[in-house]
Amino acid sequence: MKTIEKKLVLKWLILFNLILIVLYLMSNYIFMVPLCMIRRLFDLNGEANIPTWFSSTQLFSLFVLSIIYSIQIENEHLRRFYFLIGLVFLFFSADETSMIHEGITFHFSKLSIHSFFPDAHGMWILVYPIILIILGCIFWKGLLAFWNEKTGRAIFIIGAVVFVAGGVGFEVFGYYLSFYQKAEPMLHIIEVTAEESFELLGQSLMIYALLSKLYSTHTNTSSG
Repeated sequence: MKTIEKKLVLKWLILFNLILIVLYLMSNYIFMVPLCMIRRLFDLNGEANIPTWFSSTQLFSLFVLSIIYSIQIENEHLRRFYFLIGLVFLFFSADETSMIHEGITFHFSKLSIHSFFPDAHGMWILVYPIILIILGCIFWKGLLAFWNEKTGRAIFIIGAVVFVAGGVGFEVFGYYLSFYQKAEPMLHIIEVTAEESFELLGQSLMIYALLSKLYSTHTNTSSG
């Protein structure tokens, strides 16, 4: 895949991200579309709708690209690392559609435990990082090999940071906004828009990074 084609993919993904944001704002707040079904269809904060489908599709694409890349590289530790990353993205894709982390929140809310979050909301934010840290310790050689990569590494890391900032940072802020009823409605709109925008953009950037890695690997193989 040529550089211009990779950039075209990224541009189309970002364009679709922007379209979803505009449709969300227009249908839910600007024009207030009377049909509830249409508002729900583009609700960035909703489930089982177009934004959820698009996010799940991007995450599944990351799974496929990670697995393909893991097959093409020779470094055994790096191969295992990208295979693991692929499985993580597959889980995130399933989570996006089947609401696994919401289920974790529900079960924690039934337990009498101390929580940093209102009504035990967001407890998954503590569970997921613990699991990822454990996996990072197990596959630390692959993580080190990934850090020594050059092609696409910076974009992938930026995408991952943006994705986490949206999925964790803004979501935590959203929990407190929804808990304290005196929060300004405009803050809620900004929070939801920022949260979902960051998540989708982060996914798109990581897709571009993996496409760059695949192109580099293919070029090196062809040259050899």
